[in-house]
Amino acid sequence: MNKVPLYIVSGFLGSGKTTLMQRLLDYAVAQGLRPGVIVNDFGAVNIDGAELRRQGLALAELSGGCVCCSNASQLPPAVKRLLRNQSDLILVETSGLANPIELLDQVTMPWLVPDVQLAAVITIVDAAGWVALGAMGDLAADQVRCADALIINKCDLSDATALAALVDALTALNPSARQWLTSQAAVDVASLLATTNQPHPLPTPTAHDPHIRSLSLTAPAALDRTCFEQFLAALPAGVLRAKGIVQTSDFPITSIFQYTPGHYNLYPFDISDTELLSGVVVIIGQELDEAALHAALHACVA
Repeated sequence: MNKVPLYIVSGFLGSGKTTLMQRLLDYAVAQGLRPGVIVNDFGAVNIDGAELRRQGLALAELSGGCVCCSNASQLPPAVKRLLRNQSDLILVETSGLANPIELLDQVTMPWLVPDVQLAAVITIVDAAGWVALGAMGDLAADQVRCADALIINKCDLSDATALAALVDALTALNPSARQWLTSQAAVDVASLLATTNQPHPLPTPTAHDPHIRSLSLTAPAALDRTCFEQFLAALPAGVLRAKGIVQTSDFPITSIFQYTPGHYNLYPFDISDTELLSGVVVIIGQELDEAALHAALHACVA
């Protein structure tokens, strides 16, 4: 029996993993495949899983920690469940804080090897945000080092000189990875999935910063859109990522929002099958003042 290919999709917070996952899934379905999906989120509420769950895919969600450490033991059983569901392609979207160096051990466990083949590690990088990673750059560098395929995303937000310097830096970190330069993670999926896993000389994985935490705030009732956008624009410097599903007073259905430092967007989201996620704001970062963030969010009630 042929082994089921498994792809790990890695990348720092806000790099575009979920957008890339959607493109991979659309392609797989169009090819008549039955993709299985494992989505890991550092927060207690899996917003990325909500975006994918409504499509009726075979989906396993691992929330409240990283699949490379605190949720590591949940990964092999999740893969087994997808195999029982007759998935013939498995995509694992890691948390933005997950180190795939550690994850490689989990997907090559002896009880998975007879049925699953690690096809490739795909890492997506935010071209516009790489320089601003600061101390978190060590983790992002590990994500690059173990990649077989490297997608340099959001190129439309980076000038040519900075982009050329980034390509050089990423090539120095991992000279063997195939590279794609993209905006909105628009990649040639057939070519991407043809990438094969290669052994890499990998360093000791960078540990998580113990000061990073995740907050799940309840967004009350309908929010004034202008006020909520001001709330997002004013998030403190310690916030690395924010996302959630909210109701705004100017729109008849709920909206999902995505935030990375300096950028945010809101767009309509039908939660007819995920009502429990309505009114949830997830914030990940350092030195978060939960009371102040809670008060600022509640001040946006229309």
